Amino acid sequence: MDSNPSGASADPAAGRPAGAVDPAAAPNPAETRAATDRTLADYGREWLEYFTYGLQVRGDLLKAHARNLAFGIALGAVAGAVVLTLAILGCVHLARGIVNGLSAAFPGQPWLGQLIGGLLLLGGGIGGLFLGIARLKNQSLAKTVQKYEQRKLHQRAAFGRDVREQAAAAAQK
Repeated sequence: MDSNPSGASADPAAGRPAGAVDPAAAPNPAETRAATDRTLADYGREWLEYFTYGLQVRGDLLKAHARNLAFGIALGAVAGAVVLTLAILGCVHLARGIVNGLSAAFPGQPWLGQLIGGLLLLGGGIGGLFLGIARLKNQSLAKTVQKYEQRKLHQRAAFGRDVREQAAAAAQK
């Protein structure tokens, strides 16, 4: 029969009962507590790490956006210079064509064709400029009038009358 009163079989190699914990293999209580018991400072360091990581990501996104914006501006400037150059060349060739055509209409007096062509081009440019300015003024005025009409509609809906009706009622008192 078994001489062990606990009923567990003995480990003949280790000299202790089966199922008993080896003291050398047991975890150190201080290490176990450090792994499971986190202090506020530990949470703070972890949060700070995540926060700085997020800030670094945001910074890198801003750098990438700034780089893309700078590239777009540079590309736009180059494209604008090319378009402007083509427009100037087109205007020069148009002006030379008009002047040469008018000069051919006045044989022996090329200066007259150049004078008439220059006056036509200058007058057309100035006239176009004045028409453009007048159109911009009219659009601005229409937009302002529409804004105040919308506001008066809002006043009528909210208060039953608008500012003009209120002023007329106050003047009659």
